[in-house]
Amino acid sequence: MPSPPIVEGRKACGKATVFDAEMIALNRGTAALFREWEAWYADPRNAALRASDDYEFTWNVFVDNVAAANAIFACRNGPSALQSVLASQRVKVFLDRHPRHYVRVFWVPSHVHSRAAAKDPAQPPFVSWAAARAAVTAAAAAEWQQLMKDQTYRGHSNLLKQAEHRLIVPSSRHHLLAKYGGNSRKYARITRFLTNHMPSGEFRAKFNREGPRDCLCTGVAETRSHILYECPYWVRPRSLPAPQAVPRARRIELEEAGKQLQLQAEEQRASLHHIEDFLTINPLVATFEWQDLMEHVRSVVYPARDAGDPAWRTPAYFFFVQMTTARRRWYREWRRARSKTAFPDWVLKHRHPSRLVTQAMQRAYPLRRDPVVFPDWLLPVLTAAGVPPVPEPARDGAASRSPTPDPPAPRRSRRGRRGALDLDTDSESDDDPEPLRGGSAHSLNGEPASPASASPRSAWSALHG
Repeated sequence: MPSPPIVEGRKACGKATVFDAEMIALNRGTAALFREWEAWYADPRNAALRASDDYEFTWNVFVDNVAAANAIFACRNGPSALQSVLASQRVKVFLDRHPRHYVRVFWVPSHVHSRAAAKDPAQPPFVSWAAARAAVTAAAAAEWQQLMKDQTYRGHSNLLKQAEHRLIVPSSRHHLLAKYGGNSRKYARITRFLTNHMPSGEFRAKFNREGPRDCLCTGVAETRSHILYECPYWVRPRSLPAPQAVPRARRIELEEAGKQLQLQAEEQRASLHHIEDFLTINPLVATFEWQDLMEHVRSVVYPARDAGDPAWRTPAYFFFVQMTTARRRWYREWRRARSKTAFPDWVLKHRHPSRLVTQAMQRAYPLRRDPVVFPDWLLPVLTAAGVPPVPEPARDGAASRSPTPDPPAPRRSRRGRRGALDLDTDSESDDDPEPLRGGSAHSLNGEPASPASASPRSAWSALHG
């Protein structure tokens, strides 16, 4: 039979993407085919041809878009799904009418001949789903770019202007890569701390994440400056310089100019080596495991103690004590001994936290005979702290309950060290007090601790301990 063009012309399809226009054209093409075929099939003059054995009717669909050719009869969820459903309904009626009805789809490479776009200004109000999504995404991106110019929205620590800082070049000669490139855990931790993108209350408040905003120590905001200079949980080396106050006029000038990095550099004089020493001495700083431990103490241990539960002292709680107040005392002992061993190694050799946790559990529950078992969630915390869950046996074969530390060095005079804490004369009892919590403290037996151990020292020299 002859195959003259059924429909020619241009039709507007409203606000749509190229894919939507292809699908709309295919749907309208199948509609034109369906109308012509129905008129031919209903004509009584063609009844003899339909009844003959040589009867065969084929729809040939030529498409220059591969994605549209695959989607026009697939009825998949996605852009222009309604066009696919409408076209498939007509094809189903056509195929069900006779067993020798066929539909063939051909792909024709596009851009062979120049094609003029529709220029009819009378566009229908139709807006396709893909075009609406693209318009909404573009509008949201433009609005977000406008909001990012406002400092109150983006925050004070956002590194937008590259002229204010020097980028870290990913080279093996860089200090961080040369020193921590082989240890992803340490490299990630120091990167979190330097960029202030670490699990802390300040980060959660800035990015509106779930979780507490305050530190467990005294209920103040848990910021990077609080962790580095003020929090009584952490040990601070003497070499860490105290922050200096910037004059108010200078601060306002830098804040209005958006130079937050320069303001931070003038306020905090701690160098990269000071940060490295601080993170080495305190292995749980800027880790997700510390947040898990603190959340357990905040939500499980302290409520059980306040409710009068006799079994509120758990291995997790005693490990929390060992990593905070006890670790500060160990650091003073290590400094007094002038040991050449690194502090983390000295702790594992002379004050193994896992062994001390076991001993504390035995003293707290003397009638309990079952062995102390660390819960599964606490094992990653031990790993992050560099503490094996089971203490290694003594090398000399002697099982000592409290190994003797290195012999103390001769006492030095306090003269010439104004403002520094004298580690030789500063003493602390063997019973580790409970870490500060909201301005109050308790001993391991649950009784209120002495004022000297409960209240944090206000002087900067005390924070070094």
